[in-house]
Amino acid sequence: MKKLRPDLIHRRNHPHIQPIRDLQIRNERERTNNFFVDGLRFVHRAFCNGAHIDRLIVSPDLVDATGKNFQLIEKLQRKGVPVSYVTGDVYKSICTAEDAQGFGAVIRRRIYKLRKVAPGRGTCWLAVSSIRSPGNLGTIMRTAEAVCAAGIIMIGDNIDPFHPATVRASMGSVFSLILVRTTMSEFARWAVDNESFVVGSSPSANLDYRLVAYPQRTVLFIGDERKGLSAEQLEACSVVVSIPMSDSLDSLNVSIATSVILYEIHNQMRPPSLQLCPPAG
Repeated sequence: MKKLRPDLIHRRNHPHIQPIRDLQIRNERERTNNFFVDGLRFVHRAFCNGAHIDRLIVSPDLVDATGKNFQLIEKLQRKGVPVSYVTGDVYKSICTAEDAQGFGAVIRRRIYKLRKVAPGRGTCWLAVSSIRSPGNLGTIMRTAEAVCAAGIIMIGDNIDPFHPATVRASMGSVFSLILVRTTMSEFARWAVDNESFVVGSSPSANLDYRLVAYPQRTVLFIGDERKGLSAEQLEACSVVVSIPMSDSLDSLNVSIATSVILYEIHNQMRPPSLQLCPPAG
């Protein structure tokens, strides 16, 4: 096995390191159009999904840079991706996770225009206007990939799918889903022009989510965790559904509620004899 003998970066303010640490701040992620991910799983998923990897960061103090790790390093280097080797202390300074893996990458953000996406792709689309918890958003993204949803349509500027906690909770789904950012007015026009079936979710709705026949071009629209869908957002919905629950409760966690409805949409659209998702490739 070939051994790595890297020259380690020891300084936290090294010119390759400080810009990566700055990516912990959303303004810097948006200004540079980059974000940082920690972990071999995430870097591998980014690579397999064709994400643009700007730089690989490896700490031999924290990770064994041989075997599968070394194979991925070689593949990225052959594609011209530069690799910076750093001490464990330097790596932990750029990673917000408590259990830093020592194998991370700076990756280019991918956000599409709404007019560029196909409404009938996947089992459905998911539209979200405001998810306050990064962990909830990441969990929703992970579930969306599990049911073969095409992607996430983000209404407005509140949602940041590249927040470190969101990326971790997504378990790499951030690289598999099509991420779109648009305005409410543009989304409403797009839905009408493409004959999309927009399903709103609200605890106060009278329609049981299981009683709806979900067609192709379905878009599940999730509102703010506390306030729900606004009047303007409700106006864009074809139907508004709720999830029956005990009288002692009036709502579910947004990621759980979204998962329940997404699986109902998915189950209606696939023949029972088929596997959950088609095989990759």
